[in-house]
Amino acid sequence: MQKSKIKLGKYWKLGIYVVPAVLIVSGILFAAKISAEQNGSSPESGSTSRIKATYDSLVTLTHGSDSSSTWGDWGSMWNRIRSSGEWVPDGNATVADVLPGKTFYSGNSRTVKTGAAITANYAGQTGIYYTSDTVTYSGWAITASGGTAASVTDNSITKALTSNKVYKDPVTNSYWTDVSAATMDNEYAAISNDDRINPVGASCNFQSIGTANAYCDNQDPTGNYAEDNDVSAVEFCLNLQLDADNLDGDNNGLTGVETDWYLPSYRQLMQLFLDGGRENVTSVTNLWSMTEASGYRYMCMYVDFASGTVTSNGGTKSNNFNVRCVR
Repeated sequence: MQKSKIKLGKYWKLGIYVVPAVLIVSGILFAAKISAEQNGSSPESGSTSRIKATYDSLVTLTHGSDSSSTWGDWGSMWNRIRSSGEWVPDGNATVADVLPGKTFYSGNSRTVKTGAAITANYAGQTGIYYTSDTVTYSGWAITASGGTAASVTDNSITKALTSNKVYKDPVTNSYWTDVSAATMDNEYAAISNDDRINPVGASCNFQSIGTANAYCDNQDPTGNYAEDNDVSAVEFCLNLQLDADNLDGDNNGLTGVETDWYLPSYRQLMQLFLDGGRENVTSVTNLWSMTEASGYRYMCMYVDFASGTVTSNGGTKSNNFNVRCVR
């Protein structure tokens, strides 16, 4: 009996109680209960395993992966637990993109971030009763401005911007060019329901990115589809090459250019006005939009930035108004 007691004490000193084991000493059964799985393909304890319970929960939540291709051959359970533990969000949202007060994660970081996007000041707009009142927003910026003013040439006729200044609307994050140095007509053809990006019929591709087609500059948008001998408003913006964000840092305007400029719709022009464009982008009356008047293909809507009026009266496409392009 004394000999058995010595052996039992030896086993306890060796820490036998923390590994799966069954000891029979002097007719007494000792069972050790485990709480973790071993590595690789070693046996698991089934329902009594906390690792198994954690694994099952992660499977239910669809978190992590059993795959060994990324995490190594640790076994399916450890692969999933490790991949869940090491995952970080990879979104590209910034605080300027997310509504104020809303929290989010992005940028390969588990640090919580709080949105600080500039939103429209609708409450401030309620007090405006005269056109001299203004609604201003912080955050308006000129993102580029230097170099010889960008221009577009067609049929030996050249139209140019007043300058290469590009304004960024802090509410919509849209980029706006400076106003055109000269007025131009807005003669373009469009067929109802035709594809505006890759038109197959007699339609201007005024929603495309790149070079305008022949239907973006026509003498008579209602019937004669011969190309006109000038530069139309739609054609000008679609062919414009201008650096908007100045990522190359040279502030030249003609290098590192973007080509996805287009003539704005009247709704975009009205939003620009509401966001403080009249005060921050300067006031220019009668800016062409790409929006045709309802039921009248020979007319387009235009916006008077002195008053914020949008109308098609006098908006025959052959008339000449100023232009701002947007992207």
